[in-house]
Amino acid sequence: MTPGVCAITVRRMASWSGLGWWRNVFLLSFLAIAVSSACTKAPRDFEGGQAGGAGGDGALGAGGAENAAGDGNGPDVACPDTLCGGICSDTATDVENCGKCGNSCTALPHLGSTDGVACAAGVCVVPATACAPGYAHCSADPNDGCETDITVPERCGACDVACEADAPFCALGACVTTCPAAAPTACGNVCADLKSDPKRCGDCATACAQPLGGGSASCTAGACGTECLASFHECPGTTDCFSDADATHCGPDCLACEANSNVYKIRPKE
Repeated sequence: MTPGVCAITVRRMASWSGLGWWRNVFLLSFLAIAVSSACTKAPRDFEGGQAGGAGGDGALGAGGAENAAGDGNGPDVACPDTLCGGICSDTATDVENCGKCGNSCTALPHLGSTDGVACAAGVCVVPATACAPGYAHCSADPNDGCETDITVPERCGACDVACEADAPFCALGACVTTCPAAAPTACGNVCADLKSDPKRCGDCATACAQPLGGGSASCTAGACGTECLASFHECPGTTDCFSDADATHCGPDCLACEANSNVYKIRPKE
């Protein structure tokens, strides 16, 4: 009962004084107890974002969200930044959601390491040392990752190095006149070790399949493979690397996890 209703009720009780005195005493005592109980009963408070219990009304106040099912599984905090797949992220600095949700700097093409990979002002920052062997970042788009093959004479060891006629071969990132023992096979003007070169694995014509991100192709004893970065894993029957936090490819069997859309997680800021 609201305070206004309580006041009206007390005034009505006072107006009954015209009844017999013994009836007044009885009625006033009974109603005083009932009104006091109704007026002092505390209302339910949803301002802290509490969710209704099972079968309840499920209403949420400020700081929460509506939980129409009333199952009590609503988020217990508001997201001050951007909600990305159930994770509250600052897209200006979050390396897994850089600039927008789902843009992971650690899943860019041809990374050999995530050391030094960062997100600054919503843009991925990839140092040259993070690129896989034989790759570099040469484009103007930071989201390209390490997109350029630098094992060819046109870009031998670096984005802007081209081999000249007096040293036409590119071997292990350097222009040479003949192929060295460490890369003895000439595949055109590229010197390669066919036992370990993922671009020329087993023979000059075999390039191992590259994962879309999160790792790189490998060649061991002339056989193709995949090397995933830390916090990534390969799924059976694929050559792709998936994030260990990917709920659609969870664990070594890469099973889809059951989603809970009512739960927020706050990603700690870097």
